[in-house]
Amino acid sequence: MTDSHDTALVLDTVLQHLTPDGSRSVPTRFIYRPTDPFAVTVHFLAEGMVVTWLFARQLIEDGLSGCAGKGDVAIWSGSGATAYSLFFTLHSTNLSVTLEAPRDVLFEWLQDTYRLLPAGAESSVVDWEGISRQFFL
Repeated sequence: MTDSHDTALVLDTVLQHLTPDGSRSVPTRFIYRPTDPFAVTVHFLAEGMVVTWLFARQLIEDGLSGCAGKGDVAIWSGSGATAYSLFFTLHSTNLSVTLEAPRDVLFEWLQDTYRLLPAGAESSVVDWEGISRQFFL
């Protein structure tokens, strides 16, 4: 029998990198693992290399219904080029990009993550004793 906490939920989709000159398709993979219950790993395939960012699952949830994030990441919903979209603005040391994602697709995938591990249950799968030993011994 497989423990649902060992299961990763993966969404492969294409985001649009928005620029003043138009947009460029960016193949993107969102990964949720209940073993890292607060995080969503996102891999962007950009110019032949993979760029990885980690987002709080709650940050994406908050961005679906309004503006969320400060600092390196901002997420919000709004009207896109062809549909209602979810936008990500990512800031690094020397680069800032805005990406447009299919909101409905991300919404459904995020709901799947909550069916796998409901909101509020994240702390129940974290090995707090192991973390304490790692940092305090």
